[in-house]
Amino acid sequence: MPDDTPPLAVPPEVKVATVESDPLVLFTTPQPLDPVRVVQGLRYLQQQIVNGEPLSVREARSKLRVANLDPVFLDTGVQAIDAGGEPDAAVGMTAEEISVERALARQWDDVQREIRVLSKAIDASNLRRKWRIGTAVLTMYYLLRRGSRPHLSAYLDEMKRAYMRTRKKSRKGATDDEGAAE
Repeated sequence: MPDDTPPLAVPPEVKVATVESDPLVLFTTPQPLDPVRVVQGLRYLQQQIVNGEPLSVREARSKLRVANLDPVFLDTGVQAIDAGGEPDAAVGMTAEEISVERALARQWDDVQREIRVLSKAIDASNLRRKWRIGTAVLTMYYLLRRGSRPHLSAYLDEMKRAYMRTRKKSRKGATDDEGAAE
């Protein structure tokens, strides 16, 4: 299957850094991302997350309070487990295992924050992209309505019909909302 991605005008300058013996490719010149490849990469990453199966709303709610215990309470509990000496079958984890899991949870908290920031950047970028598209189409609509392109009048008629359909839908929604408010 041939690669359908267009060649880059200027080849990117690539740096390879090593993070804990894993190579990490960094582009020193920002490159546009291919959304299809980004989705594929995210799906690959999702498969690598241990215990990453989605929780139902009910399951998530049931785990939320216990997952967010007061840090002082947690520290004291870990000390009690550690002071107990031998691993207790009732507790299920040693103090060392809990400490490792807590450190890992903090690292994943950082990942979650960065993904939220990334998601906001993608939202903003895509909103700007859609705005540019909408502005271009509305400009053409304005030009067609002014009659400056009579050979494209069939497009104007279709755009008017589409516009009226969306206006009817939005008016119906507004009428429904007004009725609910009374």
